[in-house]
Amino acid sequence: GEWIDTIETFHLFTQVVGKVRLVQAPWMNHSWRVPLYVTSRGLGTSLVPHGSDGFELDLDLVDHQLLLSTTSGVRLATDLTGTSVSAFHARVMTMLADAGMPVEINPMPNEIADAVPFPDDHDHATYVPHQRRSVVRQRREPDADLLLLRLPDARRFRRGSGGTRRGGLVRAARRVRPAL
Repeated sequence: GEWIDTIETFHLFTQVVGKVRLVQAPWMNHSWRVPLYVTSRGLGTSLVPHGSDGFELDLDLVDHQLLLSTTSGVRLATDLTGTSVSAFHARVMTMLADAGMPVEINPMPNEIADAVPFPDDHDHATYVPHQRRSVVRQRREPDADLLLLRLPDARRFRRGSGGTRRGGLVRAARRVRPAL
């Protein structure tokens, strides 16, 4: 239903944003340079280099917008609601160009069967705002695992203590998170 349509559309929105970061960020092993980070309002790129300047793209799931902010002070936004993947892609490219930071990406979605290039995808156009809480909740769980991998004492969670299974990692990350 609507939930599936929203998650599929949002997934493609994240691919557009991720591909922008991918082509701009310097190479690092295994594409570690291109994650979208969980923020208090949704998902964001953190600072992406562009020449001597930089920008951030944030998928704000509270106000239901994509926000672009640059190191030169430009701030632009576009709505997520009622937007097809084709329109979203065009808006992202236009926003970046208007901010003086044009970017070209591979328009083909990754790891999707029978994928349609972003500029041609008018079918994925469902973003239901009240479903955003579920999207954020699903994005926070994997982030806890990544947080744990960065902790200096991550070795103390051994197999058998619940520390090597996904659920154990999440519980362990929640226990040590306040110490950060």
